[in-house]
Amino acid sequence: MIKRIKKLLKANSIVVATSTTVVIIYLSLAYLNMKALGSFSYMDKLGHFFAYFVLTCTWFLVARKVSGLMFRVFIAIYVFLFGLLIEGLQLVLISYRQADLYDIVANLMGILFAFFLYDKMVELTREIS
Repeated sequence: MIKRIKKLLKANSIVVATSTTVVIIYLSLAYLNMKALGSFSYMDKLGHFFAYFVLTCTWFLVARKVSGLMFRVFIAIYVFLFGLLIEGLQLVLISYRQADLYDIVANLMGILFAFFLYDKMVELTREIS
């Protein structure tokens, strides 16, 4: 079962990465009733961390054939800039969502976590083959 999932992810990595990006855009810009979480919630920040960790990992999977640290650095930078763009759109265009510096920090932490764990994750997936 795990081998099938791995093959499916490899074959459709661009679809998975694009879908993940679209879901994050939707969740970031759509009206969601977040009053229950309060103004500063660790669950919201954990959600940002996880979302940008997954987003970074999925784009790393797309570019897995292009080896090199610098390529991963570029992907990480672009994902970070994407997060800044989303926060900027929340600030400028949307009245029911707020841009938050702590969201940007949580996004960055998810990106960095994916960046530094990527080699270990690749090593673990090779063991599945």
